[in-house]
Amino acid sequence: MFRINARVESSCTVFFVRVKNTHGPGTAGRVELRRAILATMPEHVPEAISRARAPRPDHIPDQYVHEIDMYALEGIEQGYHEAWKNIPKPNMPDLIWTPFTGGHWIATNGDTVREVYSDPTRFSSEVIFLPKEAGEKYEMVPTRMDPPEHTPYRKALDKGLSLAQIRKVESKVREVAVDLIDSFVSRGECDFSAEYANVFPVRVFMALANLPESDVPTLSRFAKMMTRPEGNTPEEMAKHLEEGNNGFFAYVEPIIQARRGQEGEDLITVMVNAEINGERISHDKALGLISLLLLGGLDTVVNFLSFMMIHLAKNPQVVEELRADPLKLMRSAEEMFRRFPVVENGGAKLDHGSGGEVLLRAA
Repeated sequence: MFRINARVESSCTVFFVRVKNTHGPGTAGRVELRRAILATMPEHVPEAISRARAPRPDHIPDQYVHEIDMYALEGIEQGYHEAWKNIPKPNMPDLIWTPFTGGHWIATNGDTVREVYSDPTRFSSEVIFLPKEAGEKYEMVPTRMDPPEHTPYRKALDKGLSLAQIRKVESKVREVAVDLIDSFVSRGECDFSAEYANVFPVRVFMALANLPESDVPTLSRFAKMMTRPEGNTPEEMAKHLEEGNNGFFAYVEPIIQARRGQEGEDLITVMVNAEINGERISHDKALGLISLLLLGGLDTVVNFLSFMMIHLAKNPQVVEELRADPLKLMRSAEEMFRRFPVVENGGAKLDHGSGGEVLLRAA
């Protein structure tokens, strides 16, 4: 029997919205959708730290206040999704407020999330990190854009990551997977996070982008600064995130300059020569787009693989079912993406005068 130790060491993505008061009687408040990438499940559960608490605004009743630190969730040792799932309690309001991370709301149901996601005229992705001071330092695209502005950038990404493009490197992907598995299969066990999840997607992505693997430690440091910004106050966390964002931009600047106008099938060359609304992508948007690709390639897939393996380890009957049916095994990849998505529905609904940020929970 092959034994696997699995854990999730980095971040998952959740969403929140910010309501800004507008001026003038009878004017509806403007709600802006924000997405945050946050670290909530380290290798070991840290002792509680003293984070700054924002004062409760006068318009928020006491029964809506719950002390929930999204960077140190209670019960996280039982699992990331489990910790978020355990937050809603019977008779809890659809919306609760926490003084942590600058002070923000947390939505506890899914219906209003659908409303948020389906109405970009009222909800915006302009700032996507909590606390908002950190989110305002985030400059990557197209995640901070709304439709229809973000649409041509998504099309460019789809082209660079299309099935046809991936098939061109399929043999390399398989080679990496086989090489990693061969390195520990004879032992009959492995630390999946350390020996596979944290290595496989990074090696594959660096190959897709035609970047040297020797740069991975530097890029991983920038990614950690953005997804797990240090500091106990919003200002400290904003400074740390900004350093990571600027580090990515400084890294990709000469690469963009070198690959502009060149022919090539690697992901970065395809992206920096893409057309946006009939014109070549601008330099500042190319900085944000390529940096986002690096951030996602070094962080998101690592988490997904770990969540998937934890699920399989806890449910051996599912493993046997997949082994017995090759078709189910093929389809299981998409099902796993649905089971452990980057985001999952939560919800929020605010009156126009309330103001503040709203976290749409990822569990």
